[in-house]
Amino acid sequence: MIRFLLPALLFSLTLISISGAQSPESYIVIERHSRKVLLASGSEYKRPIASLSHMVTAKVALDWAKASATSTTTMLVVPQHGFYSGAENPLGLQGGDQLSMRDALYATILGEDSVSAMTLADHVGSELLKRRQLTGDAQAIFVNEMNNLSRSLAMQQTRFYLPSSGGSGGRSNLSTASDLARLSLVLSTDTAYGFYAKQKQRSLKVLKRDGREVRIEVLNSNKLLRDKVKVVGLKVGSSPSAGQCASLLVDKYSYVKKLPSGEEQVTPVQMLFVVLGSSDAEAFAKRVIPQGWSQYEAWRNGGYLASPDRREFLKVVQNQ
Repeated sequence: MIRFLLPALLFSLTLISISGAQSPESYIVIERHSRKVLLASGSEYKRPIASLSHMVTAKVALDWAKASATSTTTMLVVPQHGFYSGAENPLGLQGGDQLSMRDALYATILGEDSVSAMTLADHVGSELLKRRQLTGDAQAIFVNEMNNLSRSLAMQQTRFYLPSSGGSGGRSNLSTASDLARLSLVLSTDTAYGFYAKQKQRSLKVLKRDGREVRIEVLNSNKLLRDKVKVVGLKVGSSPSAGQCASLLVDKYSYVKKLPSGEEQVTPVQMLFVVLGSSDAEAFAKRVIPQGWSQYEAWRNGGYLASPDRREFLKVVQNQ
């Protein structure tokens, strides 16, 4: 199991915030392969995270499907319970409607679809209870798995109460930019999640409880997928309490160096950018991403120097 650990001194001693000033947003910028932290501000502040919660919902569901050899073509039934006032429901789902697990994942990852997220949680949670020969609340069991995942990734400031982005009884899922960077490092190498997240749009099929088949086109809310900054994932979301939030995976061309042997040395480069509590996450990302690359270029041109204790990197510990 891989754990990502980030010493608190990292932020007080080595990080550079944009324009040299504290930002109202909480954010962190990392080069993915080296895990070098390039920029950060307020990245340890615990905040609501809107539908960035769905990254964990989808990850738990995908991991369960793989472990149980369950096809994503399996049809899920939208539960009769578990709906709270104001839940995001772009597919217009009602209790008793059906959609495939694959389409529920698309709706959960591409959009801010809380009802699809709860449908995934209800199905997976019910199956977990059945296989463990237990009774109880299916969604509560699923949320427990979400928290187990966050603990396994050393997301120590993260707490999930719901499988969806909304709040119930005033509760919201809480995390920090640095914790979500740990999660994003895992998702950046998860080919299953990445396949869903990079789709710009998808036609989804819902089988209504009265027997009608309805097709709905869902656009990816991550508009930067269609932008020249080369974003290829992972998730964006917003809510009144969380503001606009984003976890973005950004491509850059690889560096190629000719070696004396005639062979080529290829250094891949990719950025992880996480922001919470922004008033305009898209504009903020367009401003910060180039600054992150400038910091990377300066580090590269300086010979990839590192402090003796490497406190400016997210540290990775392998547990046998």
